Amino acid sequence: MANKNRVLVFSIALGGYASLFRDCIESQKKYCSRFDFGYINLKKSPYVLAPAEAAWLKVFLLREALSCDYDYIAFVDADCEIRKHAPSFVEVLRKKPSKHIFMCHGFSGRINSGVIFLKNTPQAHTYLETVLDNRHKKVPEEDKALYENGHMIHYGKNNADVEILDFKKWNNNHYLDPTSYIQHYSGGILREKYLKSHTLARKRYKLTQKIRKYGRKFLKRTEQGKENGLEKSLEFFRKNYKELDCSN
Repeated sequence: MANKNRVLVFSIALGGYASLFRDCIESQKKYCSRFDFGYINLKKSPYVLAPAEAAWLKVFLLREALSCDYDYIAFVDADCEIRKHAPSFVEVLRKKPSKHIFMCHGFSGRINSGVIFLKNTPQAHTYLETVLDNRHKKVPEEDKALYENGHMIHYGKNNADVEILDFKKWNNNHYLDPTSYIQHYSGGILREKYLKSHTLARKRYKLTQKIRKYGRKFLKRTEQGKENGLEKSLEFFRKNYKELDCSN
């Protein structure tokens, strides 16, 4: 299950994202190989996930990974390119012994949950549990953001266990900068630049989306719309991704 460094990095690339952001995912694999970190890219799910479900999935899986014997866990969005000069994030976390959850501010000036670094500690577990336990509750207007990000903002800001890292280094979704460790093509001009330089991938993605949209009309989604549907699907991820199976 765990690698010798007891570090797991994972990404989620459902609904054609694996093809669209193939270069980004490859950069993540190379980064993890360089430091002997465990890495998984989740490309399949037990049913066709709605966008909100896919976004919340990472929080459930982060909590799942904390139940394993990893010392450090990271989630990185599929549209994040990790550059060759990026150092080990573990060394950054070790320099902050009193902090347990590490994220950056996005272009909105608030927490962006596209890159999340965790120490496997009770504090990190409590943070994720708080976010998940309150996922059906609305957050204040000032904290609202797409899908799970609003809850990560609300329960992360003013949290003594959270460290805000330099976005220019660890989650740059503001502007293109070759000196950044992680370039995040999350939207706007950066996404446009990425798509323009990956024409074939963009075409494959559009075709996948059309097929997916058509298929959703006929696919029986036994869990979608049901309470705790994602929680019930965790067994699928344990079986299909051995790195998340903590039973061994």
